[in-house]
Amino acid sequence: MTDDRDASQAEQDSVVVSEASAAEHMRSGLPPGPRYPKLLTVYLTAYRTKAFLDTAYKRYGHVFTVRLIYGKTLVFVADPALVEDVFTAELGVLTADKGAAPILGVHSIVGLDGDEHRAARQLLQPAFHGDRIQRYHDLMERVCAQEVASWPVGQPFELLPRFEAITQKVVSSALFGTGGGPTVEMLATRFEELMAFRSKPLGALFLLLMPPGGNLPKPFLRVRGAYDDEVYKAIEAARHDPRLDDRDDILAMLLQARHDDGSPLTDQEIRDHVTTLLIMGHISTATTMAWMFERLVRHPEALERVRGEAQTDDEEYLDAVLMETLRVRPAVPLIVREVSKPFKVGQYEVQPGTLMACNAYGLHLREDLYPEPQRFRPERFLGHKPAPYTWIPFGGGDHHCIGSSFAMMEMKLVIRMLMQQFRFRTTERSGEKAKRKAINFMPADGARVVIDERVAAAVSVGV
Repeated sequence: MTDDRDASQAEQDSVVVSEASAAEHMRSGLPPGPRYPKLLTVYLTAYRTKAFLDTAYKRYGHVFTVRLIYGKTLVFVADPALVEDVFTAELGVLTADKGAAPILGVHSIVGLDGDEHRAARQLLQPAFHGDRIQRYHDLMERVCAQEVASWPVGQPFELLPRFEAITQKVVSSALFGTGGGPTVEMLATRFEELMAFRSKPLGALFLLLMPPGGNLPKPFLRVRGAYDDEVYKAIEAARHDPRLDDRDDILAMLLQARHDDGSPLTDQEIRDHVTTLLIMGHISTATTMAWMFERLVRHPEALERVRGEAQTDDEEYLDAVLMETLRVRPAVPLIVREVSKPFKVGQYEVQPGTLMACNAYGLHLREDLYPEPQRFRPERFLGHKPAPYTWIPFGGGDHHCIGSSFAMMEMKLVIRMLMQQFRFRTTERSGEKAKRKAINFMPADGARVVIDERVAAAVSVGV
């Protein structure tokens, strides 16, 4: 079977990095790193991210600095001890990255800190409690069954857009209810337009790097405004729904939620929470499933083992496959915090305004943590849990992904259903490269597969 070729490919894609003197970096209080012209750095970071990170990692090691436009500086760390320092920093030393605020909004849990973050997390947490998550099980089965009914047999097709359709319908139904209707359908359309702007690497990077108070591009403002209008229509429709008290969707929960002082959430707060959950529950989940199948069809023994296990009630090997996929192909390769007070990183003291980027991509490929790190080997997680701060696909600390349990349940359910209903063909083709789309690493060819045959489902699913 064809082995992974990422290491050699990264070598071919490498860019030449000029060295800066150690003395200069010690004076600046920052670790050494590549010193391109800043616009070139922006281009490489946006469009050749993987090769850029690989080359910087080889040259400078587990900690390095990258300088970008608008005076933005990022310190990348791929060392468990330093990742722990970032995730467990004292309140007020590191703050949440505000780069996503133009899309997610100022009330998004992603961009809040301290008491505000805890309050927002407390409001949203009931939506992801065990009992409530189990109620989404039937919804996930129903959506998956509807979507896969038309999948082609015997011809190549891309899994990524198919998985995106599944995850978007699941999270939209969980948020707005299963009734749908014109308002929710139009909202989905406007959401896709917003995501189309976000999906452009340079557009996403521009939003990340914009200085506070900077002028947002007018095309983006138009798209965001059209999306916001539809969200507010959905909120208003739900508020006047006579069955609101009986609904169990997340929008209904947010409309009935109260702050500690008894006041209801504003429409802006609800809009920001809804938007955050739409994005968190949609793209990364679909990307991870796409990567999993991209890996499995190139590793026939693992593919057959997952398929065989899916005919039983066991999930041990499936869990290991998902963990290995999230290790070797993290959908979100960087977790960013901003330094608000001087912060010590090894021998360096990083000053306020600097961005700290926990480099999940580099961390997960450390040979001292994961022998033969480029190999897809799920067995490394059988009966073994990774050491703290060595496996961080869902982030860590107070900002650990609130929807991780929802995502894991959805991925396992969808994968089991597919393994019960289809036989996927293995391939000798080399692995797909990673392509950046917004903040995500996605299979460059969309995770192309071939289904050899459709088989009778092992479980009956109501549609």
